[in-house]
Amino acid sequence: RMLSAPVSETSGSPTSDWVRKLPRAVVDSAFVTHGLLLLVFVHSILLGFEIDWFADSLPHEPTPVWFSIANLVIVSIFVLELLLRFLRAGCSGFWCGMDNAWNVFDGCIVTLCVADVIVDYWSKSLTASTASEEFGTWRAIRFIRAVKIVRIVRVFRYAVSLRILAVSIMATMSSLLWTLALLVIIFYAFSLILTQQVAEH
Repeated sequence: RMLSAPVSETSGSPTSDWVRKLPRAVVDSAFVTHGLLLLVFVHSILLGFEIDWFADSLPHEPTPVWFSIANLVIVSIFVLELLLRFLRAGCSGFWCGMDNAWNVFDGCIVTLCVADVIVDYWSKSLTASTASEEFGTWRAIRFIRAVKIVRIVRVFRYAVSLRILAVSIMATMSSLLWTLALLVIIFYAFSLILTQQVAEH
């Protein structure tokens, strides 16, 4: 008589386990976090060079090639990092979890960076004659490039010490305002006394 062995059902296939574990290992890695922090700083410095170049260039002059390549590489890494965070947390955890505010902010910043890359490559297709006819379009392009300055705020997500310092400063703003009010009252009282004494003599 042959005994049939019970078939054990696994909790998931190796592929699904790998898909779940890889984003968690990458996102939770301290090396990746410090690398992203360095990348945000590099992206911000690149933005400074780009704005300085735009200040000295003509309205229809295309951006240098190395600006576009560097921006495309960095934005691609940011998109990959955001995708890994989404896979790690899941749809509900990404939008409704503890870090949902940072996730929404990062999503907006990355979307803005992607739009900037698209606009940059689209603007290269415009010739000088076309640009002179579509001055309003170029103003919109400059506006998009100016708004992306807010991506510098992404530094606060990866630099915990900097975030704690900023929160501490914001928490002491009320005490600072009352301190300034006290100084104004003291200066005003002494100015009245001094003015009265000088006027009497």
